[in-house]
Amino acid sequence: MGVVQLSFSQTKDNEGYSFKLTRVFNGKIAFGGHKDKFGPSKKESEVLYRMEVDLKIQGLEKEKVLDFNYFSIVDHTNKSRHPVSWVMISATFGGSYYVEKLKTTEYPDLIDTFSLYSQEGIKDYDKYRLEANALAMVTNKSKSYKYLFGRVVPNKMLLRTKKVKLYFYTKVKKIGTFSIYYKDKLIETFTTTKKSTLTFK
Repeated sequence: MGVVQLSFSQTKDNEGYSFKLTRVFNGKIAFGGHKDKFGPSKKESEVLYRMEVDLKIQGLEKEKVLDFNYFSIVDHTNKSRHPVSWVMISATFGGSYYVEKLKTTEYPDLIDTFSLYSQEGIKDYDKYRLEANALAMVTNKSKSYKYLFGRVVPNKMLLRTKKVKLYFYTKVKKIGTFSIYYKDKLIETFTTTKKSTLTFK
């Protein structure tokens, strides 16, 4: 059973959210789990590195939709802006759930709300993660597809915890300066260090 209900309504978004950055993790993960390939094909791909960003969300209400496509991270070192690749919601007493992603070729009416906003002098990163499957690994013909998050209505768990973990991929392997945004609203600017974890009060 998922923690959120997808909403395909294109009505105007509810406002009134506020966000607090609580933790950033960009350390290594076993078997290369902290990096992935992005590009139109395996031959033309490049490696990006994963960053986990923990947020506390205030303003959540029953039946009040939240669009995770509005979140972005700006990599100031490479002057690039990246969308969220994954969203995870943790239960109060263990367990976690990923918010469903929808392939745009199967849901052509989805609006790419990430692209509605931009930062001056910053280029939107437009390559997508390569699909990983056994056949692609053998034939070396992996392809990438564009995904978006469906707008979600939080259930009791999300309303109670108010915590989400966002996964971003950027070109920065370790040290860099970043800014987290919701739409064009700055949440936090921070600089990573040699340490894998940053915590914020």
